[in-house]
Amino acid sequence: MGSDTKMQRLSSLLELSSMLASQLELGTLLQTVVDSARGLCRADVSGLLMLAEEDPTRYGGFWVSGWDTPPAHYPTGAGVFNLPITTGRPVRVDHVPSHPRSVGTPPGHPPVGPFLGVPLRFQDQILGTLFVANFAGRPFFTEEDEELLLAFAAHASVAIHNARLYRQVEELAILRERERLAMDLHDTVAQIFFSIGMEAERLREVVPASHRDRLEYLRELASRGAARVRAAIAELHDRGGLPGDANIYRQLAALIEEFKTRSGLEIGLVVTGHVHRVPDPVRDLMCRAAREALTNVAKHAHADMAVVNLAIDSDTVTLTVQDNGVGLRPGAVDPSPGARRFGIATLRRLAERLGGGAEIRSGVEGGCLLRVWAPLSPSDGRTGGNGVVPDPGPHRG
Repeated sequence: MGSDTKMQRLSSLLELSSMLASQLELGTLLQTVVDSARGLCRADVSGLLMLAEEDPTRYGGFWVSGWDTPPAHYPTGAGVFNLPITTGRPVRVDHVPSHPRSVGTPPGHPPVGPFLGVPLRFQDQILGTLFVANFAGRPFFTEEDEELLLAFAAHASVAIHNARLYRQVEELAILRERERLAMDLHDTVAQIFFSIGMEAERLREVVPASHRDRLEYLRELASRGAARVRAAIAELHDRGGLPGDANIYRQLAALIEEFKTRSGLEIGLVVTGHVHRVPDPVRDLMCRAAREALTNVAKHAHADMAVVNLAIDSDTVTLTVQDNGVGLRPGAVDPSPGARRFGIATLRRLAERLGGGAEIRSGVEGGCLLRVWAPLSPSDGRTGGNGVVPDPGPHRG
């Protein structure tokens, strides 16, 4: 092959590589790769066999170019077409049916003669194989073709890896947007319905009996609205969670739904701040504290309503649970042996290990209030041993 022709092919390789780098939509990119390989090697047909991204032991897709009727089946794994995947090396064959690994072709498959296949490799991972082929009686592929296709496959592998990363970023952005919408629904519409129900309950004691049916109807409407919002939030979550996601908002919401069903309590949840910033040990502490508090409300408080408030500020996570019950009885948190402590001693020890603390007391307007706090990072140096409750920031409800 003349030097001018060789330079033209190298120039084409550079142009194609630059074009691949600009494509981020994976499906379009893969078809571009297989079409470009066919033109680069001046082949009759070309193909791209990808391994599944989530399970490299399975095939994940087959793209072809030049076939009037694309093959109906993937290569089976036993023939020449798969050798670049199984060996990790290029394969150049002058006549496929004569190769010892040839297993024939399925009905309707074009008669392939010369074949050249190379692995698609990113770092140490085989992504698939890129191959070109000519029909029987057409020219063989040369060593130069092999070098050119190997170089092109290297650029294509990087482009495929980048496109996959871009797709993952897009999917993560969509999932995080669903999470944000779910929390916005909870923190606005759901809390409005909850507040309407609370106000209707308070008004029952002051309005004439003739109007109480209307108040009950108002409470029922608020309850229906809250249920619709919860269903919408659940649907947003069911469409896909964040990878490895078990954030504190979801866990608290599930915990509260469980208690509402089991106890009949009306329980509101208010969350402020970024839930994804809460580390696992702090998340576990807060969920344990919420479960302990709600269990005691259901057993001892004679309450019909409670509010769980989680505030995540720049350096501290604070959980507050308050009910509208009878409040603490004398000796309820007495440290003497045998006194009922509502689990506060255990919660305080766990919180202090993380640099935080816990307290329980009667609320200003009645009922009982439990507060547990911990730093977002142990390096914050917060401790609960001094008995000072850090300012948790503004709370709603």
